[in-house]
Amino acid sequence: MEVGAVWTMANLKYKPGEPMLSEKALKSAGPCCQALHAYIMKQSGNGAIDIPAKVAASYFHTEDDLKLAVGFNDLYDLYNLDSLDMSLLRCWTLKMMKQAEEMHCNVGFLDPQIFSATLVQYKSKDVITAIKRAMNDDYVVGAYNTGSHWVLVIIAMKWNVVWYLDSAKSFPLRKFKDVVTIVNWAYSEHMETKMKKIQKPNKNQT
Repeated sequence: MEVGAVWTMANLKYKPGEPMLSEKALKSAGPCCQALHAYIMKQSGNGAIDIPAKVAASYFHTEDDLKLAVGFNDLYDLYNLDSLDMSLLRCWTLKMMKQAEEMHCNVGFLDPQIFSATLVQYKSKDVITAIKRAMNDDYVVGAYNTGSHWVLVIIAMKWNVVWYLDSAKSFPLRKFKDVVTIVNWAYSEHMETKMKKIQKPNKNQT
């Protein structure tokens, strides 16, 4: 399975320093979109190409703090409802983590960059490890990159149920085969580890 060119190529319609929307469309976009657009125009004029951010290692369970860059060209796609870049999905995931924490919801979120068709194919062990770690929570949520569009995957641990929420009804079910397999592997290893802990004899028992 290969990642589609849409995920690796910049939108040729984007021109640095030029408005991302028409004046009429920008007015109807709302104050937050207008403020962000003004910021992008200003920074682009100063030579910037993205919005840099630093994410603590604890969020995505990485060894070091994560440097995240949201490209202006990717925001152009967002403004024009074209495509949804990985960096934007990572920002969305971080936002959901924060909301779940504030609402005291026991939800584990997967890093979209790890939970993707490319890594499932080439680094399946890393994906399994990430899913297993999140399975310590009641629910696991991940935006899965199929290589051509995004699918939301929700794992309900207490019910042993997985939901694959896909807006593209014409998308071939066979392309879910890899992610279904990887989730099943992660669940099997998680349950095996859990059962070993339960069956392990207590040294304090006489």
